[in-house]
Amino acid sequence: MIKNRGEMVLLYNIEEKQLQKKYQILCLRLGLRVKMVAKEQFKEPIGALAGARDVPFKGITYEGEAFEEPMMILKLYSNQKLDQFLSGIRKEGIPKIDLKAMLTEYNKGWDSFQLYEELKKEHEYMTGKTGESE
Repeated sequence: MIKNRGEMVLLYNIEEKQLQKKYQILCLRLGLRVKMVAKEQFKEPIGALAGARDVPFKGITYEGEAFEEPMMILKLYSNQKLDQFLSGIRKEGIPKIDLKAMLTEYNKGWDSFQLYEELKKEHEYMTGKTGESE
């Protein structure tokens, strides 16, 4: 069996060093790479950030305002690895990130802002907060 390579977790707006370390330890234990995405990279395609060979970087450095909520993108090759990762988060007591998605053929060309907006809408719908003002 060929070992899947390139599995990784993209993390956004995880500023606390202790929390970053918890994610890094969990990912290391599961054989996953972890990448803290800098705000300057938010306009790059998420597929490129995740190392997808068919999605090139655009060479855009973003310098404007950005969302500040934590967000996670998972590039995993099996449901078993996803289950292990999510179970590890619970076991380690790592705070929940509401905005999370799997990297897919459909979203790999999106930039971080596009995915954020989609996840935000989905989360509001799922929690019944649709239409409420902040």
